[in-house]
Amino acid sequence: MGEFQESETNTEITSALTAATHGISAPVSVVDLSVFDANARTLATRAHGKPIRIATKSVRNRTLIDRALALPGYQGLMCYSLPEALWLVDLGHTDILVAYPCVDRAALDQLASNSKALAEIVLIVDCLEHFEILEQTSPIAPIKVALDIDSSLRIFSRTSHPIHVGVRRSNLYTAQDVRSLLNRTEHLRSSTVVGAMFYDAQIAGLPDTSFALRTMKRLSRSVLSARRKEITQLLTSTCGPLQLVNAGGTGSISHYQDADEVTEVTAGSGLYHPSLFDGYRGLGLRPSAYFGVDVVRAPRPNIVTAFAGGYMASGQVAVSRQPKPVNATLKLTHNEGVGEVQTRFQIRRGAAVPRIGDRIWLRHAKAGEQMERFNQTYLFDGTQIVGSAQTYRGEGKNFG
Repeated sequence: MGEFQESETNTEITSALTAATHGISAPVSVVDLSVFDANARTLATRAHGKPIRIATKSVRNRTLIDRALALPGYQGLMCYSLPEALWLVDLGHTDILVAYPCVDRAALDQLASNSKALAEIVLIVDCLEHFEILEQTSPIAPIKVALDIDSSLRIFSRTSHPIHVGVRRSNLYTAQDVRSLLNRTEHLRSSTVVGAMFYDAQIAGLPDTSFALRTMKRLSRSVLSARRKEITQLLTSTCGPLQLVNAGGTGSISHYQDADEVTEVTAGSGLYHPSLFDGYRGLGLRPSAYFGVDVVRAPRPNIVTAFAGGYMASGQVAVSRQPKPVNATLKLTHNEGVGEVQTRFQIRRGAAVPRIGDRIWLRHAKAGEQMERFNQTYLFDGTQIVGSAQTYRGEGKNFG
């Protein structure tokens, strides 16, 4: 399967989606199941035998989470909040890593009193305060935790002009940082360290759009590999055999084939392949998630206005965070972008102008955030709608 190219954003997919959703009110969310499945298989191949833990924040739809989990190569969930994890355990899910620290006392108390949840959920921690909060819960069994290790790239860190590449996630960066934290928490009995997580955002979360970025990624992989091995060896010698060592994301899962210390990788966004992933090289993925809005105005001969569509992605405020029209003959207007209630599109000279009532299709910049805008997403098989699936929002769940 070839890499997604801008030249493929023609009328074929938009015509098929419009025909399939005739009679369904817009705004409408659609996932192409055949492409979703193909993306899932491609990700599993790229993981080179490492089990893939599904990042639920990038899917936010239980039907589609379960669909991916049923495929070979997928095992476990990476949740983004403890209440979400408790909900999913109650629904029968197992093997859950909550990848962001939790200070929700009510949720922690609920975990502490639930033997099934204690067996299936691992929490992320990175400082003494996290351990001390867990100590206040008096769990019926020790709460399993994994250390979040800052996996960014630091250059010239001992100079007056240090360079930091990546996200600032954790207090833990070196093996000495980890050793110091373990020494300060060894007297605590409400939690037990069972693993570690190394999320390489500067590799997994950045496109391959320049020589400088590609060079940075190669350097970062080399530096992180040595640091990760040292830290996991320390953890194993101090805490015993680890339940999990998690690493990577959609953009980097292919890099861990020879990393014996890594027990699993994580992916989620690649199942939908949102527009922020268009700049990656060699992923072999294609868009599977779309949303449609209807034209309601034509204020100028080369401009049309659609209802809704203002679904900005989180992160750095930039044009890249806006939804992207699937049809390359359409573009968002520079002075307005996407709107809370209506969105304007400029039509390329010589191209067909959508009429009032026509449907325009877009892709969200990020994966799971599209699902926060819809109660359900329709399931498309390439020619027709074959069902629908409630999103987290549609199930009345908002986890932040």
